[in-house]
Amino acid sequence: MPKSKFHQPPNVFIEAIRLTTRNLKYSSEFYQEVLGFKILKEDKASISLTADGEKEILIIDEEKKARPKGKRNLGLYHFAILLPPGKHLGALISHIYKFDSPIITGASDHGISKAIYLEDPDGHGIEVYQDTPPETWTWEYGRIMEKTEKLNTKKLMKEAEDHEWTELPKNSMIGHIHLSVKDLNEAEKYYTELIGMSLVMEYPDQAKFFSSGGYHHHIAVNTWSKKKNSDDKIDENQVGMKYFVLLFPNEWKREHVVNQLKKNGYPVEPSNHSTDLYTWDPIKNKIILRLYRS
Repeated sequence: MPKSKFHQPPNVFIEAIRLTTRNLKYSSEFYQEVLGFKILKEDKASISLTADGEKEILIIDEEKKARPKGKRNLGLYHFAILLPPGKHLGALISHIYKFDSPIITGASDHGISKAIYLEDPDGHGIEVYQDTPPETWTWEYGRIMEKTEKLNTKKLMKEAEDHEWTELPKNSMIGHIHLSVKDLNEAEKYYTELIGMSLVMEYPDQAKFFSSGGYHHHIAVNTWSKKKNSDDKIDENQVGMKYFVLLFPNEWKREHVVNQLKKNGYPVEPSNHSTDLYTWDPIKNKIILRLYRS
């Protein structure tokens, strides 16, 4: 089954994210047993997880001294796992309902996608979703129209009765990430003018959604977690996201972004071990700027 056209060149999209946990054993069990990830690499303090057995899309490091994640922090709001078309979402819901604890925290039909929401043992937000056919999406004046209705989970489960969830489908990927930020306009300037994505949807004074190539969003930002008198940057002493990997289709496009970042005062640093470049967004989310590898 072909991968999403929005997560291939010439688009810019997210390949992987890296999280921290206070207990690697609990985290590893959750991602394998509940969501069906497979371990690609592991050692005493880190695991690398995959869907296809070849490319890592989620890395988790244990930091036992890290403080627990707060409920209203800047930084990662949730990351989203995009499932390929088929009966996978219904099968996953049935699978999750076999566990004793109430893992699913929400379920929505957005019109453009169908999604469930949950949290891992450290409180990292996770969305697992499937896109509806892009030809059914409605656009008005360059903005995609989204709805938020209750997802009919019973119908999805019924349709997937003959499809047992045993593992994450091979063509699953990081579909998008959602970030909690301090300033929406600052984030919009960064991800549109400097990174080069397009603003495709917004909730005034609440959230903005950015994408490459006409997707509904690869990156979203919101101020739903904003606290009065909160810090301007993420708290690096709590569990959270260490970085996310942004893939570029070619060197020319990445170099253009690097020049824009440097002109606007954002540092870009080389890697000692690869062609990756490192930078940081306005609230210090670390971003790896990586070239696409087929």
